[in-house]
Amino acid sequence: MIEHLWDCLIIFAANPANVAISVVSLFFSLAAIYYIRSGSAKAKIFATYSHLAFLIFPAAFFVLSMTCNITGIPCDEAKSVLYSLLIAMGGSALFGTLLLPYIHRIGARKITLPPLLKAESEKNKIRMPSLYVSDSAIPRAFSHSSIFPEIYISVGLLELLGKKEIEAVLLHELGHLKNNSALLKFSLHFFNHSSPFSRITPITRILECEEAEADAFAASVQGTWKHLNRAKKKFLLYEKSKKASI
Repeated sequence: MIEHLWDCLIIFAANPANVAISVVSLFFSLAAIYYIRSGSAKAKIFATYSHLAFLIFPAAFFVLSMTCNITGIPCDEAKSVLYSLLIAMGGSALFGTLLLPYIHRIGARKITLPPLLKAESEKNKIRMPSLYVSDSAIPRAFSHSSIFPEIYISVGLLELLGKKEIEAVLLHELGHLKNNSALLKFSLHFFNHSSPFSRITPITRILECEEAEADAFAASVQGTWKHLNRAKKKFLLYEKSKKASI
């Protein structure tokens, strides 16, 4: 089977047009990494999926151009495997970006968005988010904006933090919505598990920069860092106490 596959590859490579198309595709795949490393959040998201598409294209082009049969695996079956792989990857991306975030609505209740967040949403031209409280004792907060922007906080967070600290956390999440950070985070994790070039991309540093920008947004609105810093300190103390009790 390997010998016949190799023969098919030689036939494919003998055509200069096939080689040129594959090389150009790989070049654009590598070029996209530059924008993943240094572009805006929207540019990073677009570059991530562009990188994966251009990376996969040469292999897809090779399989779809095959006219020979691989011993034990006819070309039709090889193409079916390719189609299944592409559908699986596309389905995973769509599920993660469009459907998975809304699973968090289960067991959560919608509450009124505070006036400050409404005002900041309008001021910064952010689509007005919905605010949900999940029935969890673990203090946490997150947001997403796949279709409709939403912010989630837990009952545990409301019990742990003071009013201004909760406000700081909500503004932090609004900062993420402003920068499309949730979609970027999912895209980078998808990229990390799908591309061999993820090892040369500073994903952790990129995500840390996104957190820093969200922090700066919250502090700028409140005019101080103290509420956000207090909230972070309480989160850390909570984590330490949980580890100590294990």
